Amino acid sequence: MSLRSARGLGVLAVVSVLLGGCGVREESAGSTRVDPITWEECGEVDCATISVPLDRMATKFGSSARIDLRAYRQVSPAADSRHLPLFVHPGGPGADVRAAVAAARAALAPIVDDFDIYALSTRGSVDGTAFDCGESLGDVRVIDSDPRAASRFAERCNEVSAALIGNVGTRQSVADLEEFRVMLGFEKVRFLGWSYGATLGAAWAMTHPQSIRSMVLDAPSDPRRPWAEELRERYVVASGAFARSSVSTSLDAAGNARESALAREYLLYEPNAGGSGSKLAALRLGETPDGRNDGGIETQIGVHCADVTHAEARAAIDIVEPTPKIGFGAAFDRVCLKLGESPMPLTEIGVDRAATHLDVVVVSSSGDHVVPSVVSQRLAKDMSWRQVVADADRHLSVGFDPVATKKAMAFLATGE
Repeated sequence: MSLRSARGLGVLAVVSVLLGGCGVREESAGSTRVDPITWEECGEVDCATISVPLDRMATKFGSSARIDLRAYRQVSPAADSRHLPLFVHPGGPGADVRAAVAAARAALAPIVDDFDIYALSTRGSVDGTAFDCGESLGDVRVIDSDPRAASRFAERCNEVSAALIGNVGTRQSVADLEEFRVMLGFEKVRFLGWSYGATLGAAWAMTHPQSIRSMVLDAPSDPRRPWAEELRERYVVASGAFARSSVSTSLDAAGNARESALAREYLLYEPNAGGSGSKLAALRLGETPDGRNDGGIETQIGVHCADVTHAEARAAIDIVEPTPKIGFGAAFDRVCLKLGESPMPLTEIGVDRAATHLDVVVVSSSGDHVVPSVVSQRLAKDMSWRQVVADADRHLSVGFDPVATKKAMAFLATGE
């Protein structure tokens, strides 16, 4: 994500255990339409590449630059299906949306026969036009201790992905989702999002409420809220989660402070993981065995820097990080200051007040160490959306907590 939500660790597990039985069937979406997208088989799902404007504002002044995104669907095979459109987004940004669509078919049974499942990759993801910064993750490990690390990382981003800088933000991805919906011919859709996917969904609901039938948002951040304010709260909850966990402080000796912080955060996701601090940090960074990376962190940096202003980045860096450090802190913000200023910061998102009348359920976990439950609850209250709070020390509830999952999925299916 930007840092507004963590990379989709465990996302496939979330999707694969999503609750199935959800009650009464909905009314049919009903209209005959022509699908303008050329789909092809990609294993268990259909896939397609769609091209959208790189910069919609520049397009108005004659720019023809485009960006490729990957789209996925799984159409219900049932003869009597009403083919109700359900959009999903597993988070990240940069999480594997193809795998999420493939897993959701079995996970949403028995009402799955009524749903066609769709997903669109967010800008900068490796399955579309990737926000690529070359061999750069080593600098993330030392980015707040080596004064040249952020500059080196940013230089590689500029070398490989200059056209994408500032053009892979959440507001642009919202416009992509809206264009995708129109291309598919749907008047309204249902949406299920986790973590960054939930934040993206919240932004979509705020700006295009007429396009949404219902939503379930698991651990969303508030798109309007200054990043530094949220980061301060994240520091508090991450420290609390660490204090309640069995994560060893001996990781302090495994490497530099940021590397140790990344190792601790990985253990908060995967408490039974083993290995050195350096190995755990590599897992958190998504480094592959050959020393390369899967693109997830670079996608998050690209999106984050497109979502925050330089003033927000400086404010985040100025916050005193608690001891011991956990996670990325303001590491991404140091890169943002070396890249061009965002033309579309997320906090400047416009909100259609009709969004307060939407059928939206916000789900949060009381001990979430990534997106504090208070952040999600405050968003739900301010937007007059319903909320479910699970009493648990984890990031994400839908698919893990049986009560929260049942409530969330029943609402998505029936509106109740």
